[in-house]
Amino acid sequence: MSASEQKLIDNHKKVLETIRKYKNIFLINTAGDPPDEYDIEYKVRGYSLTTDGRVIVSKHHRIKIKIPFGYPHFPPTIKPLSPIFHPEVDDYVVPIANYWEEKKSLPDLVIHIGNMLCGATYNKESAFNQKAVEYYQKHKNELPLDSLKPVEKIKRERDPIQFNFLIPVFKFLFLLSFLAIIGYGGLFFYEKLRLQQASAVLTKAEIYEVDRDFKKAQQTAENALKTLDSFYLLKDSAKVLQKEIESFLQSKSLLEGLKGKIRYGSNYVSIESVQKIDFYRDLISEAEIFVKKRAYSQAIETYEKSLDYAETNQLPVDTLNVKQILARLRLDLAVSTAEKAHNTKNWDVAVEKYTEALAIIDEHSKLLGATAKQEESIRHALLIDQIAALTLKADEAEKSNDFANALKHHQALVDLIGKADSGDSTILKDALIHSMQQVAVLEEKLRLQKQRQWLISNYKEIFQIHYPSVISANLRNPQAVFVKYNDTNPVFDLSCLEKGQTSVVKLRMYYQYNPQTGEWSIYEGDA
Repeated sequence: MSASEQKLIDNHKKVLETIRKYKNIFLINTAGDPPDEYDIEYKVRGYSLTTDGRVIVSKHHRIKIKIPFGYPHFPPTIKPLSPIFHPEVDDYVVPIANYWEEKKSLPDLVIHIGNMLCGATYNKESAFNQKAVEYYQKHKNELPLDSLKPVEKIKRERDPIQFNFLIPVFKFLFLLSFLAIIGYGGLFFYEKLRLQQASAVLTKAEIYEVDRDFKKAQQTAENALKTLDSFYLLKDSAKVLQKEIESFLQSKSLLEGLKGKIRYGSNYVSIESVQKIDFYRDLISEAEIFVKKRAYSQAIETYEKSLDYAETNQLPVDTLNVKQILARLRLDLAVSTAEKAHNTKNWDVAVEKYTEALAIIDEHSKLLGATAKQEESIRHALLIDQIAALTLKADEAEKSNDFANALKHHQALVDLIGKADSGDSTILKDALIHSMQQVAVLEEKLRLQKQRQWLISNYKEIFQIHYPSVISANLRNPQAVFVKYNDTNPVFDLSCLEKGQTSVVKLRMYYQYNPQTGEWSIYEGDA
């Protein structure tokens, strides 16, 4: 037999010995030979989740312990088999690595988990379920809900009858004593069964209370109390259970519940108010699910709905945290949308969303806290995309000969980059120089375009002045093409067609404009 097998056998014996010492720990099943899997049930009061996500107090919790290869150097894995609601428990595992580092003992681990379930121990610093942390903190005055009960203690409280009087003293009384034992045993087990049944009824009453069916909880507990009359052998145990039921019937939570009020924090409020609070919390939970799925638009919409609901119904809930989450979500959504638009070169959307992000930071600076670095990064990204958007619009306008709009966009670029802190950025400096050059080029193009348009509009008068014999009504199809500069004077090739009775003649001249005098004249030099 290997050392690891012997270790499993020794562990199994110690686990059995430990479980036998407690009334409310049960070994349901084992697997392996020797056992390396344990299904354990704890019948203690502890928090659980219903299928619709409500937190209730349950008395039945199950876990599965699996011993891995390399045990005990590697800790056992623990899987919840029932919906346990605890800060250190998630849906799939009970993390115990930190505990195992301190105490590598499987029996002690079994006890530790029981104490966790009762709420006697939880560590909010290493929590896996933040919702449970918040719930436990709000109800910490009620914890622990229960405790592990040693068998010895139970026997001392509920089973005071001793059997040493059965030692036969006289042989002739042996038969009589034997018959008495049978009768005594029957009565003992009968009363034991009645106690178990009454305890089970009390458990039902407690469940009804958790489900807020307070009238049914009261009736069920009263029925359990009625069954505790006429006990003889287990009278003391019956009295203990009777006091427990009476305590339940006189509990503040039940009495207030019968009045239509339930506990919220340290106060008792109307069920209607708590139902509204529960609905508010459901909205928050729904929003959290959207966040996990990265469905930020739906998350924002649901958080906004929860805030509106809380304000409309004047609920006593802390909405500051929700407002902080909302501000961060809006900012993250705006930035992520802008980044996607940037990656697809959709510059207008990127500019719009980066601008929106800066507006969110400005409006919700107190909720967002320190955002200086992020704001600087967003402003830089906005500047880059604004430059890209204006450059694209300027290029498109210039390609379509819309020099006025092209000039407007380049002037906007010069103004934008000039006001920005370009630092050592060669990209920004190059963009500024390019736009300044384009402004000069486009201004000249606009001047030439304006001069050319003047020639086209006045070509008949010009040709009549220099060709007195032409008839202006016969002139058509004017053309004006910029040729060159004569010093600072732009020279144009001006032409048109003269349609006569039998022929069409092309008339042509070189015409120049003097920007100093604002006058036009014939250019007689070489074209």
